[in-house]
Amino acid sequence: MEIYYVKVAQITGKLQWPLDVYGDVAVRDNLDYKRNYLFRRSRERCQTLTSPQACAHFVPSHSVSSVVSIHLVIRVCTICCTVEC
Repeated sequence: MEIYYVKVAQITGKLQWPLDVYGDVAVRDNLDYKRNYLFRRSRERCQTLTSPQACAHFVPSHSVSSVVSIHLVIRVCTICCTVEC
């Protein structure tokens, strides 16, 4: 099993901890070009990152070959002050 994660290195502007994140992160490889979602959350089911040490964990639904080139598809948003930032 492969587990991926993303760590927020820095926040700017009106953003403050905790961060509520939602959206899609998917990966494709050249062996199977179907999207393999690592992270897929709606605004209503957002993941809360509580501090700079918190990570958004991604778990692929099937293995991704790291021998061939991979393609990332990323669309991640945050909820800020009750309005999207």
